[in-house]
Amino acid sequence: MLVAHVSRPGALRALTVRRAYSSATPRLVGQPTGVAVPSRPLTSALVGFLSGAALAAAAGLYWIRHEYTQASTSVLQSSERLTDMANHYLDRIAELEHRVQRIEKQQITRDEVTHAWDSHRQLYSDMFEETHELKERLWQLEHTIFATRARAEPVAWDLEPARPLPLPPVRLV
Repeated sequence: MLVAHVSRPGALRALTVRRAYSSATPRLVGQPTGVAVPSRPLTSALVGFLSGAALAAAAGLYWIRHEYTQASTSVLQSSERLTDMANHYLDRIAELEHRVQRIEKQQITRDEVTHAWDSHRQLYSDMFEETHELKERLWQLEHTIFATRARAEPVAWDLEPARPLPLPPVRLV
């Protein structure tokens, strides 16, 4: 079997050919018994790089999917809360509209208020005039009664009003 041996790597000048004799049986028939150098060293590095990039891409894809799931859950909960709040406000608006319609049915116009105020004022003025007339008639009756009353002499059995005793004179110092 012939083995080519290079004395210096990269130099093709000194290429010696020698014959390899050995008593052991060759392990691989037709293959030289030296160290096997991979024929394409760039291929394994490229495969390693691509497998690392694929793993990094898979981890990144998993992380993005996880973040997307959390964000979509948060948006869904937020939209449900907003929907509930909107429904609450719509219910309140409907209730207020119902109240406004009920108030509009009971509402009176400005002319009606003015008329009610005038009749109220007229009622008070009529009551005042009637009270004044009654008091005036009562005063006239009292005047007539007391003016025409005859003064009688005091009756004998009527007691004289008691007069208090006069106080002794006091001298101021």
